[in-house]
Amino acid sequence: MLRKFWGNTFIRGGAIFTIASFFTSFINYLFNLLSARALGPSGFGEITTLFSYATIFSVPTVVVSLVIIGKIGSRGKNASSYSLGILRWFLSRLKYWSWLGVLVIFIIPFVPKITNLSVITGYFLIPLVLFTFIGAFYAALLQGLQLFTWFSIISILAVSLKLFGAVLVTLGIDGLLTIVFFLFLSFFIPLILSHKLITKHLLKSAHS
Repeated sequence: MLRKFWGNTFIRGGAIFTIASFFTSFINYLFNLLSARALGPSGFGEITTLFSYATIFSVPTVVVSLVIIGKIGSRGKNASSYSLGILRWFLSRLKYWSWLGVLVIFIIPFVPKITNLSVITGYFLIPLVLFTFIGAFYAALLQGLQLFTWFSIISILAVSLKLFGAVLVTLGIDGLLTIVFFLFLSFFIPLILSHKLITKHLLKSAHS
């Protein structure tokens, strides 16, 4: 009975996601605690403001993610082939709009003045917002394909990278730059990992 209950993909995925959410929340708590102590009110305020800007600009991704998850879920046995089509379309759009990267390079130096962020956090704002958009797409694919375990592992990895930066600063290794750099890694590395995992999964499904 228990084996049959646990064999249900959604029940198992929900349980894994719940446990992972507990760990990510706890790790985020430790990150905030250590960052606040190490950076003080001014430095921690920079981090909070950086997150606030990133969150505001990424609000549309919530709706888009729900649509993608719903579309994939409604395809049933054709979910993998449908997801592969979405992924290829998304990558083609990224390639098509890649020329905007040159424009972003010119805009970045003005970000600190516009947002009142320091140079360190201001320079990282646009890359973090872009990674948030792209990361939300891959997170939606992971959930739509019911890869809940990998989604949970990647989520824990992301917050662990953030925490590692705060630990280093607590130990006396630099300051704001270290935390912001590891924040950058916490977006970038999970993004690359998600791409590789999803691509491998979809190609394997396509050839099976």
